[in-house]
Amino acid sequence: MRKQQEEAADIAAQEEAELQRIAEIERKEAEEERKKEEERERKREKQKEKIAQQKRDGTYMTKKQKEKAKLAQQRVNTMREAGMLDVEGETAANGDQEESKPKRVVYGKKGGKGKKNQHQKDDSDDEMEEEPKEIDAPASSAEQKVETGDEADADPTPAADNDEESSGDEWDADSSDDDNDKFSDLDARLQKVEIEDEDVDLMELEKKKEKERLKELGKKRAEQERLEEEKRAQMMKEQTIADKAEQMKAHKRNEGKRKREEEEKLNLAARSPDDLRCPVTVIMGHVDTGKTKLLDKIRKTNVQEGEAGGITQQIGATYFEKKTLETQTAKLNATEAFDIKIPGMLVIDTPGHESFANLRSRGSSLCDVAILVIDMMHGLEPQTIESLNMLREKKVPFVVALNKIDRCYAWKTCKDTPIRDALKEQEEGTISEFRSRSADTKLQLAELGVNSNLYWEMGDDDWCNSDFIPLVPTSAITGEGVQDVLMLLCQMSQRKIWKKLMWCANLEATVLEVKAIDGLGMTVDVLVVNGHLREGDKAVFCTLDGPIVTEIRGLLTPPPSREMRVKSEYIHHKEVKGALGVKVIGNNLDKVMAGTPVMVSV
Repeated sequence: MRKQQEEAADIAAQEEAELQRIAEIERKEAEEERKKEEERERKREKQKEKIAQQKRDGTYMTKKQKEKAKLAQQRVNTMREAGMLDVEGETAANGDQEESKPKRVVYGKKGGKGKKNQHQKDDSDDEMEEEPKEIDAPASSAEQKVETGDEADADPTPAADNDEESSGDEWDADSSDDDNDKFSDLDARLQKVEIEDEDVDLMELEKKKEKERLKELGKKRAEQERLEEEKRAQMMKEQTIADKAEQMKAHKRNEGKRKREEEEKLNLAARSPDDLRCPVTVIMGHVDTGKTKLLDKIRKTNVQEGEAGGITQQIGATYFEKKTLETQTAKLNATEAFDIKIPGMLVIDTPGHESFANLRSRGSSLCDVAILVIDMMHGLEPQTIESLNMLREKKVPFVVALNKIDRCYAWKTCKDTPIRDALKEQEEGTISEFRSRSADTKLQLAELGVNSNLYWEMGDDDWCNSDFIPLVPTSAITGEGVQDVLMLLCQMSQRKIWKKLMWCANLEATVLEVKAIDGLGMTVDVLVVNGHLREGDKAVFCTLDGPIVTEIRGLLTPPPSREMRVKSEYIHHKEVKGALGVKVIGNNLDKVMAGTPVMVSV
């Protein structure tokens, strides 16, 4: 959308620039036309002034006078070439040519041939007498005759030297009149065309060229507007198609969301107290308090010694079956008579080092119940307090394991027995030390605002009151009190959080770790809390580059009571049901972010 708006803005800017350019061109053309018109007007004024000056000087000739002068010159040239003219004839011809020029009118009578010599004196006298008359003749009449082109008819021909020469000139003029009449119209038209070409056609030609240029410019602009209109129409069409596609996507998304919400509501309504899932338990505490060792005692494994420096550096998950829980709590259950209804327990092991605060936070966010391990010999330590604050912030019910009770003075080992049975075997000094150290721990917890007590000293009111935290002395080395911890977790799950543990078909899964396994490639450890995860599903994972969709090619789980992070013979599943830790095999999993949720596309 933003790109289309930018393109529309660029097109509008280009159109505005093109309009400005065209306006500038038209302005320049108008300026040039104005200058040309001023130049033509100046030439016309100059021509008029020239004609007026010629008229004042008496040298102005009309078109007809110019034609006659030209024809007279042609006759003279023709007669000279034919030998018909001598010096006197040429003079006479020149005289005829001079007659075509405007001059003053002279009035007189032409004398006869024989009387010219006799009456020459009388004629001269008559001319002298007529001279004042010639002077008195109005000049305006002569000028009017010159302008109208009738000078040849109004002016009398001067007396010739002899009648024969005069009659010869008249015969030549009469004989050439027919030929001259044939070409006079053509010459006049040609002269008219030349004059019109000079005065009129130049303007018309300029106007015609200007019209053609403007017409061509209009065609170009029309073509450009047509192309721009087509481009806009194409863009609008593409935008309409994109909007429709977006609306279809939004409609499908909303429809899918509606169906998913309806399905989730049905799944929530279908939950039952008789169908409980495994509680997710997280074990937290300060470094080197015996967290992994405690789990090793339950699993009957030795994971802690195989880790670098004996320190857990990654988050792991272990699934305990219901049968394992019943076996571990058999001695204690003989006296408590507690029926275990949960199908098993999923325990998440977290690092205790201060550098892995994010892993501890992730584990506390995923769990239903927790075990807070405290070293009885050292009391509360920094990471212990940090873990305690995380659990209280997320309101997670937890059990405090006072580990390393076997460090008490003169402790008598009673392997894998309930803690109360082990205490009965101890001497008075050992029990006194135990009482002292447990009281110190209760005091330190009280200073943090946590009410606690030994679990066998708690009544039913304490169990219902979430402010009281049960304390269970344990030994991860000899196994005393381990089954007490398991029994308390089962009781807490079935008494306090049974509504939360009702299994639901809505998928709820979170990424724990992303790691490469030899022979399997990049895998993702996923904690499935609720719902089903099947092989072949289209799983959606979160990455730094956005969500990715990949097909689940395999679902692997370690054997029961085995740590997921320890390489072993994995069990392949077509489908897993929460709560369970599973290793997912797929493509493009190297950028998946730990701690993010996992979804399955429908």
